[in-house]
Amino acid sequence: MNFQACFRIPFCVLPRETRIFILLYGTSLSGDVHPPNVPTETQTLLEKQLACASFPLFDHEGLLRQGSLLLPLSAINGKVVYPWGPRPLFEMEDDLVVLVTLPQLHYDVIFPCVNYGENSLKRDFNSLDSDTQQNLLDIVEGGVTHSLTEDEKEALWEKRHYLTHIPDALPLVL
Repeated sequence: MNFQACFRIPFCVLPRETRIFILLYGTSLSGDVHPPNVPTETQTLLEKQLACASFPLFDHEGLLRQGSLLLPLSAINGKVVYPWGPRPLFEMEDDLVVLVTLPQLHYDVIFPCVNYGENSLKRDFNSLDSDTQQNLLDIVEGGVTHSLTEDEKEALWEKRHYLTHIPDALPLVL
């Protein structure tokens, strides 16, 4: 069986942890025995999950996978699929496999390194003036039990870099 899937999603919106998941289905008609007087149109088509495999789209170095991959298929017993955990490439020599061929580009696609800018640095809470410190502490002490005013939300957002050492501020900032 040969099947082609095309995903029209730009790479720039995919997280580095993106995985491609393959689920193999089998189909059969309802009922194994077909009585001669029952028309086949009344029988329904049943789907059953047979096996699955998955692989990360980007490798451990952040390079987009290209070319052919030979993946072991995990048999599915029951209705729940557990494809995400690590497993040996091939456990037995007679394991079922699927060949996945990804486009082979003439260049490498590298997931960009995330550089944290100056805005993401932690700031010293004590460098704020005492009125601002007290105002922020009052807002945080109020907790999430009261609804914040627009001014309080704005103050928390503007000073979020100064609140990194106050764990109770996190749900309010978010």
